[in-house]
Amino acid sequence: MYTFKKYEFDSKSQADTRIESITDKEHSIVRLGYLYSTLPVEDEEGNVITEGVRSTKYSVDVLWKNSLLQENGSIVYPYGWKSKEITLSDNGVHTFAGFNYI
Repeated sequence: MYTFKKYEFDSKSQADTRIESITDKEHSIVRLGYLYSTLPVEDEEGNVITEGVRSTKYSVDVLWKNSLLQENGSIVYPYGWKSKEITLSDNGVHTFAGFNYI
């Protein structure tokens, strides 16, 4: 059993620190980076007309293996992850094959 979660960290360094602190390597982690909050606009030849704007937050997706699952059904996440969890209304820019975020 797996749980798909999305996170935003204050910096790449903060995300790297949290990722490196995970001792259980059964989880799948994708570093998405600083995603566009506003996409760039290009003409038909691919020339940039308007530069895009990137988020100031560093995005990470995690497919947690439910080895973190407690007997009562709750999941205990490693330190520093719960407060960085975000909620989206769709899958966003990334999903894990066979798993939907929503």
